[in-house]
Amino acid sequence: MKFKYQGSEDSSVPDASSVGKSMELNLANLQPVTLNLNSFFRQEADRLSDDDLFKLLADARKPGGKLSRLKTFTADLALQLSGGTGEELLMRLSPEMLRVAPFSGGELTKDIQEFPAKGLYMANTSYRNLLYIYPKSANLTNRPGTARNISIKIELMNSQEQPQPVIFARGPGCEMVSVIRTAVVYHNKTPHIADEIKLRIPVDLDDGHHLLFTFYHISCKANNKDEEVEYPIGYSWLPLFRDGRLSTGDFHLPICLDRLPSSYGYLSPDVALPNVRWLDAHKPAFNLSVTAISTVHPQDEHLERFFIGVNSLSSTDRKKPPVSESALIAAAQGVTKARPEPMVAYLYNVLDKLIALIANRPYSEALSSACFETMGQLVKICTMLLDSCLDMHGRSALLTSYVHYFKIAMKEVLFRVEGEIAVVQRNGGGEEQARLSGDTEAFYHHWLVHCMEPDPLIRYGKVIIAPPTCPMRSCSEHIK
Repeated sequence: MKFKYQGSEDSSVPDASSVGKSMELNLANLQPVTLNLNSFFRQEADRLSDDDLFKLLADARKPGGKLSRLKTFTADLALQLSGGTGEELLMRLSPEMLRVAPFSGGELTKDIQEFPAKGLYMANTSYRNLLYIYPKSANLTNRPGTARNISIKIELMNSQEQPQPVIFARGPGCEMVSVIRTAVVYHNKTPHIADEIKLRIPVDLDDGHHLLFTFYHISCKANNKDEEVEYPIGYSWLPLFRDGRLSTGDFHLPICLDRLPSSYGYLSPDVALPNVRWLDAHKPAFNLSVTAISTVHPQDEHLERFFIGVNSLSSTDRKKPPVSESALIAAAQGVTKARPEPMVAYLYNVLDKLIALIANRPYSEALSSACFETMGQLVKICTMLLDSCLDMHGRSALLTSYVHYFKIAMKEVLFRVEGEIAVVQRNGGGEEQARLSGDTEAFYHHWLVHCMEPDPLIRYGKVIIAPPTCPMRSCSEHIK
């Protein structure tokens, strides 16, 4: 078995820390190393959970520690570790199973998603929206019947309770499926599960999306021909999106014994549904963990409050009016209270929103002052606290990269605007030419403000009518 470290794809951007760059350089030059392992400990899921196993292994590392509770067996495993760069791999698949250019030929390689450790400060520069589900354990001891060969079916359902084909299938292919099952745990009513389920988070996520878990008993030997090999013995669910926030972390869910009624996905599993039976009087019986690697969902309460407040300004739903000025000021000031890692990851998005609020404030000057003060605090944090991200001139590489690419983006937009003016002139001009021509600087300023405003055409992934405030096509059309 061979493993090749090629370095983080995002670590090559200018805002990566010097520590990350030096680590990538050292690992890229790593000479091949072979590790031979010939002794393994047997993990018996019906006796030891993962937490118990971690505790035993930690105790074994202490002086005089023993592993008498674990059985050993002999096997030979050879691991070859070597360094390399991305240029050496000509056929790569990203963690989303997308082809990475150049996809020209050679041995197929899959990039494994890196779970960033604490203290990794890197701005988001590409789209990623993945969810990892880890079912841990279930307790079906008090369920009536003899079901004890248990497997869990996992689906991501939309608001119409339809399974979505967003789950990565197991195996070497790139197939996306709508249903996946955990491994069967035999003769155990309290199974401990070690599966990892990976899926793409839908871009049009709303309050109706939820994870549905169906518990099945698998018959080893049917007593008669009419007996089903598998049949459901319980249900549970987890709402995936609530009040603009993605549901992640550890969860302890109850298990329902009857088929769930319609529109259950909008409710919390803690709500006692009518006319259904619950296992153990609605007590938690199913434990799982959900982790997201996303450049869309900040997973920080301060950043989420700020983005929700800014996006509400472009809301056309009367049931969800824009937030008040005081709430938006508090959200802008609270950005600096966010955890350092997500604050840096969403730094460019935050700066875009702050500049838009300053240039096109919807309320009084107090909001502009609060946004300007927040920008000053962010500059101070990037320059003085994240000193590992400074260039040779003592400037924050995060901020210089933002200014550099922001200028390029604005020049490209202006070039396209001038190109449309030239096209209109060639076609005879008229009223449209007069509308596009005129004060270029003023038009550029108007276009700058419009580009930084939340685009209502792509908000929440729903297509709605854009407000007639811009004299040109929407920013989304120009990006195409």
